Amino acid sequence: MGVLLTYLRNHPWQRRMLTVLVAVSVSGLAAVIAYPHIRNDALRRSLGSEDDAVRRGAMLKVRALMRADASVRPYLERVLNGSDDRTFLAIVSVLSDEQVWDLSTRPAEQADRYRAIMVEQSPVVVARRGHAWGLLTAGRVNEHVRRAARATAVDNDVAVRAVGAALAAKVGDEASLRVLMMDVEAEVVAAAMLDAGLTGRTALADDIAAAMELQLKRRGARTNMEKAGKAIAAYKAQQEGQSAQTSPADTSVDTPTVAAARSIGLDDDLEVISNAALALARLAPREYSERLAEMLSETDDPWLQSRLLYVMPRLDRTVAERAVAAALRVEAGGLPLPAAIVAGATLGLRTETEQAVRDVLAAVSSGGASVERLRAACHAAVALDLDVGEEIDDLLWDLWDSQDVPLRSSVVQLLAAHARRLPATGPETGPDDPQTVTRAECIALLKFLIAQAPFEMDDNAAAVPAAVAAWELLAMNYPSARDDVKDAATLSPLAAFELAWRMARDETPGARDKHFELALSMLPDPRQSDEEDHWIFEPNVKVAGAMWMGLSLPGGNPDRVALARQRIILRLNTVRNPYLKQTYEAALLALGQRNLAEAVRTAFVNETRWIEANLLYGDDGRLPQFLPIYAALLIQSGDRHPLDWLLANDRISLAMQTFVLQNLGMSHVVRLDASLPTVDPSASGDLLLWQVNILRHAYLLRGEGVSPSRLAGILPTTGRGIDALSSVGHSHGTHNAGETPSSRERP
Repeated sequence: MGVLLTYLRNHPWQRRMLTVLVAVSVSGLAAVIAYPHIRNDALRRSLGSEDDAVRRGAMLKVRALMRADASVRPYLERVLNGSDDRTFLAIVSVLSDEQVWDLSTRPAEQADRYRAIMVEQSPVVVARRGHAWGLLTAGRVNEHVRRAARATAVDNDVAVRAVGAALAAKVGDEASLRVLMMDVEAEVVAAAMLDAGLTGRTALADDIAAAMELQLKRRGARTNMEKAGKAIAAYKAQQEGQSAQTSPADTSVDTPTVAAARSIGLDDDLEVISNAALALARLAPREYSERLAEMLSETDDPWLQSRLLYVMPRLDRTVAERAVAAALRVEAGGLPLPAAIVAGATLGLRTETEQAVRDVLAAVSSGGASVERLRAACHAAVALDLDVGEEIDDLLWDLWDSQDVPLRSSVVQLLAAHARRLPATGPETGPDDPQTVTRAECIALLKFLIAQAPFEMDDNAAAVPAAVAAWELLAMNYPSARDDVKDAATLSPLAAFELAWRMARDETPGARDKHFELALSMLPDPRQSDEEDHWIFEPNVKVAGAMWMGLSLPGGNPDRVALARQRIILRLNTVRNPYLKQTYEAALLALGQRNLAEAVRTAFVNETRWIEANLLYGDDGRLPQFLPIYAALLIQSGDRHPLDWLLANDRISLAMQTFVLQNLGMSHVVRLDASLPTVDPSASGDLLLWQVNILRHAYLLRGEGVSPSRLAGILPTTGRGIDALSSVGHSHGTHNAGETPSSRERP
């Protein structure tokens, strides 16, 4: 080294040459190292350019570089969060083109920011609504969700603003909710009021009341315009010598006055007023009880009356009792609304409700009572434990031809309640009144309903009421009730579900021990089974036994849990029926065998595929009757997939959701979540649809998010579904065989 230094001191030109070479080498190395960073920074600035041509050119260069240089993607990922919106979207576009952008796997910050930007900037309505919906179901509250809520509140599309109402309520953006409550579209106003009420925005109570009063005035104006239009049309018809075919009650008369009234919207004001009433009942019941009761007494619209009656039990009790009692008192020959009877039972108005129930039941033989009123009367009689023994015989035979499952089930419960009032022992003949049904006759009728069910034309209409009859016999400790339960369970999976559900919810002393023994007999040990026991060949009996074990045993006696697992596993190893196999797996999942979660979830999704296609029956002609079984056991295991699918799914219509809740047992499943509002089992038509809509909103406004994977079904959306947060213009799903799940006919 010393020799080299001496040489360089004595040879200055060589020293200068070496210095230049070293400088060039270091500069070249620095350039090689720094160039990618300089290039990337330049491209990042170009990606954020206001000039579209420059930005598109930069995106093309970045895509090419990503394929050639592995360091480009990490750089883009690193600068993504700190970029402005324009640069952020350009980077997302590049990553998406290279198949490395998936919202479901992205950090929450990036996913929410992307959705918020799209809500603000996308020119496509479906995209804006879809991203707003994604933010709503994600369950998070941050600056990006608040940003999206502000954007949706001023969007030019009704569907987007309707979702925006839920977003604003969820993040507590009361300013946006006030804007939406002054919207020109009643659908948006109604959604904003409902969401504000469900999320407890008490500061908005006065704003809601003011908007409600404004809508009431508009409703009065529309009604007056309709009446005037009909009167003018009737007068013209009379003057022109026309026949009486066009009467003043003919709502099809088309005059400018009636057309103008219709332009306001026939049902829009109903949604706004009823949602406002519910919101006020939740936010400020004492302050607005008198006003809501006054509205009930003033209106003659049965739809609005029914909805207000549903709200009454939430108000000040004294005011509510007075209003409901008045609604139960009707003119001679008339019958109260079904909602009035249910509200009377809820408030415990025994005298007034009992009279209404007897009036409805007395009208059965003459055909003067609608199915809706009969449902409500039976529900109230059971709830208040009314003695309707004199009417029960005619009621049973006059109504049993009905295919209405809730009505049939309520009649069965009435029959059983009457039997429990009678002495367990005594003469077989009745008391002095020969029309009164004895206890022995009640039990014989219950057993006859079970025996007759297999011969009914509509299996579903007979199976579930027969299961209720078997359950009532079991609750009365009738000697042969265990056999009756097994006979009823053979009828259908829905009957098995009904039995297992009722057994699992039985809290009477000693019920758990009794039902455990019954469940073991329904699911016998295959190594010791008595082949002469004909029930061992019935898969639905095993379904009921396994489901009860899955619903009732978790968290209980460890020895019983171990025995149940052993019994189900023994059965699982030999089963061939795929639905029975999946039920066993679902029960084991509920009992703690977590490795079966994916298999049970897949089984549940398979049951939903026809519902998502708005079809009632599958191509095998089978109702998806195992749907509530898999759903209940999944929820019992802690998996909310079924509730996410049913209540946070905009791929199926409100009418189809209502059908699934009412006819496929899912109303029982929803009750597993005690925080959700209940749906009145006796409700129907418009009131039932409204209650289901409230249930959906309440579920979506919860703090917990909905995983996109939990909403994934087998069939893609057909584009025929309605906006899940739409309050007006409910779309009714179509079914084969000309069947529809519900109607909105006036009571």
